[in-house]
Amino acid sequence: MIGYVAYQYRRTEAKSGVKFNGAKILVLLAESGLVYAILQIIRLSLILSFGESTPAYGSLDTGYAIFQSANLVVVAMYPPSLIIIIDRGYSIADTVQLSTTSGSPGLSS
Repeated sequence: MIGYVAYQYRRTEAKSGVKFNGAKILVLLAESGLVYAILQIIRLSLILSFGESTPAYGSLDTGYAIFQSANLVVVAMYPPSLIIIIDRGYSIADTVQLSTTSGSPGLSS
């Protein structure tokens, strides 16, 4: 939903030629939310892959323990890093643009 609203803001910016700060913040929220969602999907898939026959201290158990430890750090850093990213205005959408001109799609320079 945030991504759709950000898309609407970007479209309005392109039509009117006026820059809105709200659009940039919405894009940053959508980008960071996607990364956070991917981490949670990986975590859920690791949890669901455990079964009764999963050996204790096996490779799956060890991999999950390592991922869980790293995930705790990332989740703890998520709100402060999001505040810093929004304050500084860093965005993937500003640095990577898809080419919409004739020819094959790709990155434009």
